[in-house]
Amino acid sequence: MTKYLPNATFFALVLTLVALPWSTGAFTVGCGLAALGALLMWRKDTLNLDHPFLVPSLLWAGALLMSFIWSHADRAGDESRTYYPFLLAFAASRVVRSAEQVRTLAFALLGSASITAAIGCCHQLGWIDAGTSRYSGMVTIFTYAMVMATSYIIAALLFASTKHRGVQAMAFVMGLITLGGIVANGSRAILIAVAAAYLVILALLHRRRVPLLLFLLPVVAAAPLVLQTKMGKRLLYVQSELHLDGSAPSAREAMWVVAGKMFYDHPYMGVGVGAYVEERDAIYAQGRMEGYPELGDGYHTAHNILLHIAATMGTVGLIAFAIWFGGYIVYFLRHRARDRLLAAGALALVALVLGFGVTDMSLLNSRITGLLAIALGACLGAIRAQEQAALAEPEA
Repeated sequence: MTKYLPNATFFALVLTLVALPWSTGAFTVGCGLAALGALLMWRKDTLNLDHPFLVPSLLWAGALLMSFIWSHADRAGDESRTYYPFLLAFAASRVVRSAEQVRTLAFALLGSASITAAIGCCHQLGWIDAGTSRYSGMVTIFTYAMVMATSYIIAALLFASTKHRGVQAMAFVMGLITLGGIVANGSRAILIAVAAAYLVILALLHRRRVPLLLFLLPVVAAAPLVLQTKMGKRLLYVQSELHLDGSAPSAREAMWVVAGKMFYDHPYMGVGVGAYVEERDAIYAQGRMEGYPELGDGYHTAHNILLHIAATMGTVGLIAFAIWFGGYIVYFLRHRARDRLLAAGALALVALVLGFGVTDMSLLNSRITGLLAIALGACLGAIRAQEQAALAEPEA
């Protein structure tokens, strides 16, 4: 039976990525199956100290546990659980053993995301009623934005990494569709994220810059049209949010300022995970946010991942986060010579999440965390398999 478990776990990872743009429930089922498969095929080398993600992940998990214990908020458990899918990195690194398997996972996400993006674009054109103009299916606005952005970067990597005309054409079309999904979503933060990710792959894949730049041509051509859409109007509103035009502070700036006050008041452990809203309301009640707009129930995070961690987990959380994410960056930079394409893809997705986290929720979303974890774990598994094969060659 155990020989079938790797295939079963790989199938669960595929299911997770296919379900990601559509359903919270199906995504949770996929996560559970993948984790269960990884536990059932436990071996001594599954989680040994040589695993590059183990120590950073344990430090992050420990910081989360400490903050959960420290927190008095009713939402402490809910917020802590948003991070749990990062453990899928271990399941993916254990199961994925080749670049071809990574491509399978990439196409699974890209195909499902393209269908979802097409529905969103059709709604924007008034052809169908998808329920809302910013996303479709069963996912949230933030998940939709990250799925579209991740898929667009994957399409760019597939386009630039193959000479097969059919695959290139497929990647180009899917990239166009997911680009339409990004515009339909209207998130400005995702533009920062995509730009950061694209700069990473341009820097690391310098021999493939020509096809990567060709892939960007639709973006250049569509830019004047995008300025006429809701996203364009939101981009033009940025100057007033930064009050360059003399206007009052925005809600987003108020969220950042109140997070800074929480960190100032509780610099070591923060206010505790899940306690942002309660502490924010207390700060307003104390009259410490005079001149800033009131924040409603929908604003339950700092809308900046680093500020939110600083406010809720303090210096301890910031250090643990830096080691956790730094572990990913250090590993793939050090091993980029083994497989530059996989390393570039992994680092681009890290940049994507951090770029999105500058002005939005980023990792405070279990599906975004799960997507990143599967991608990083898959790239790690394929690179380690190549290293093991290279070590075994002299003995053969």
